[in-house]
Amino acid sequence: MNVSKIKPVIIQGGEPFYYPGNEVGILLIHGFTDSPLEMQPFGKYLNEKGYSVLGMRTTGHATSIDDLKRSRWKDLLASVEDGYALLKSNQNIKKIIIIGHSMGGAMTLIAGSYLDVDGLIVLAPGYKLSAPLPLLEYFNAFKVYWGSLKRKWKSRNIPNRLPGWYWYKPELSRGYIKYNEKPLICNLQLVHLANLVPEILPGITCPILLMGARRDSILDPNSLDEVFSLLGSQEKEILWFEKSSHMLPVDGERDLVFEKSYDFIERAILNK
Repeated sequence: MNVSKIKPVIIQGGEPFYYPGNEVGILLIHGFTDSPLEMQPFGKYLNEKGYSVLGMRTTGHATSIDDLKRSRWKDLLASVEDGYALLKSNQNIKKIIIIGHSMGGAMTLIAGSYLDVDGLIVLAPGYKLSAPLPLLEYFNAFKVYWGSLKRKWKSRNIPNRLPGWYWYKPELSRGYIKYNEKPLICNLQLVHLANLVPEILPGITCPILLMGARRDSILDPNSLDEVFSLLGSQEKEILWFEKSSHMLPVDGERDLVFEKSYDFIERAILNK
């Protein structure tokens, strides 16, 4: 093998990141087909507030879509456990908070039901995309695929189309890194993770903040109310945003998302 021809595997700009800070460790989990870049503005804000922040890269993401095709839902969840273990191994970190968006939100909920965490913040999580039956899971995986195709068709004639043309503020998506396809086999893993969420919600007992976007065209925003009702946590809140798409961490109201998250961390988690 000619090693001189080997190139970096991770797409430039899609690398995981770590910002050292105080004894509060925050694990950030990006969404399906996205990259750590999605959570980087969030991470920088939280680090400026003093926290230690790890923006993980979920396996199969920010490399090649073929890598995601080979990844299964347990591989994706294992990435969360890797990130958690890295923070936990830092003797300076005394509290751990997980923040996740979309598929990352679903994994935040699942991991929060069995990992020792001090709090969770969940943005527009994937939730119960079908009944947990094999044929229905395949059907709903196809619906995710079909939805992706419809968005591509709808945007085909948009001049100078931006990656986030469907966002509330599309201009914020310049330089955004994500895959432009959602193969059926990948969607099946997303559906399976989302279908695990209802059964684990009563087991979550730490403080938790849920955030949803009224203009969410990717997932049903109304499902967030059901997530809220099933949670076992005594300290739980839900917030809605009117000028954001599904992409809450990076769209029009992201500064407000950051501020509300910081307020919740300080009030409900660190001062409890």
